[in-house]
Amino acid sequence: MVRASRIGEKLKEREIVATYIDITERKRLENALRDSEKNFRNIFNFVPESLLAVNDKIEVLNYNKAFEKLIRKYGPELNMSEKELRKKIISELRKRFGKTNHGLIEIRKTDKK
Repeated sequence: MVRASRIGEKLKEREIVATYIDITERKRLENALRDSEKNFRNIFNFVPESLLAVNDKIEVLNYNKAFEKLIRKYGPELNMSEKELRKKIISELRKRFGKTNHGLIEIRKTDKK
């Protein structure tokens, strides 16, 4: 990247200062990061297991297609709407998060009237 500017008030002085910086490495790293993010997105979205990406407050940042399929399939079987089941899963995650590095969440069928 090159920047140039004229010094002096009169055109006949014709002094120019140019500064430059080589951004080749920065561009290479930007491209590598973009490729890495694309690869992660593809793995996240197409892995057959249900995945949720959450932050440290257990706020959902993203979920994959398998998770959405699980919600659609099991919501009715558990007598819950998709929204209710999603909320229940997040609630159970919040109860357990930070206490262990792995675990099992069990959601039981509700008795709707």
